[in-house]
Amino acid sequence: MRAWIVAWVVGGLGLGVVVSAILSLTSPLSSSNAVPHVFNVRDNGAVGDGITNDAPAIQGVLDAIAAHRTGTAYFPAGTYLIDQPYGLVLKGEEIDRVLGAAIMGEAGAVIKLGQAITRRAPGMYYLDVVYINWAHDVEVSGLTFQGISGSPSCAELCLVVHFGAATRRGTVSNNRFLDWQNGIAIDWSGAGESIITGNFIRGATAGILQTNIQGRAIIAHNWIEGGVGAAAAQVYVENGGIVHGNRIDGFGAGVAYTTSYVGSGLVIDSNWMTGRGESPAFRQMGGQPASNIVFGDNLVVGYTP
Repeated sequence: MRAWIVAWVVGGLGLGVVVSAILSLTSPLSSSNAVPHVFNVRDNGAVGDGITNDAPAIQGVLDAIAAHRTGTAYFPAGTYLIDQPYGLVLKGEEIDRVLGAAIMGEAGAVIKLGQAITRRAPGMYYLDVVYINWAHDVEVSGLTFQGISGSPSCAELCLVVHFGAATRRGTVSNNRFLDWQNGIAIDWSGAGESIITGNFIRGATAGILQTNIQGRAIIAHNWIEGGVGAAAAQVYVENGGIVHGNRIDGFGAGVAYTTSYVGSGLVIDSNWMTGRGESPAFRQMGGQPASNIVFGDNLVVGYTP
């Protein structure tokens, strides 16, 4: 699946190919890393057998990146169980921000929720599986985030990958989000530009939320299916940007937006959208009618008028 999505992104995205730069220092966790600045989670004790709770080892890597203000958390193939009541945090400080960071997996790397998340991490406002804040130029790529099939993955609505408001510029690419019945797969609340591309999202309450008045988004060539609830927006945009070439299949509005903060312009085009007769394909969530929203050639089937 991932190889097909990558080919789709590279071959079909006319907006440019996502290029990632990894900045670094020498790893504090192990001198055996072949590439400087890349912190292999197994070097910090993660097992990846789907049984051992790897949350403390992964959190140790994220803490090391925050302490060094840069780095990459690298996940070899394996299933990394997060068996604790709250999620993982990569967080710099207001005067000492993380400058260049990545959370990346090779083919077959899975972050799996072991039990329903029941409480917020200390100091957090939401139930987050992975929370990133006070960081610039952050990438999350190549991972599968596995929820709990057949039941809500979180005790309340949770954000699987959540970029906080103090994040500046980020990329979420070529990940899979599976079985998050009570979750939002990607929530970008940061400022600056965000690129969300090549992700496969199945079973999330909402696939992608881009909810910040300071930033602009490119949301392109993602496959989102199986959102639940008539009011669940599959893609929600609160500021200007481009929603291009996505496949959206499920309940709720295909693309929801507010015109309150789209002064920089919003383009919605070339999306393949199949609804379930519960909502219109495009839903305005607030603001005044605006002339700077462009609806291109979208293939729309099964939505209400």
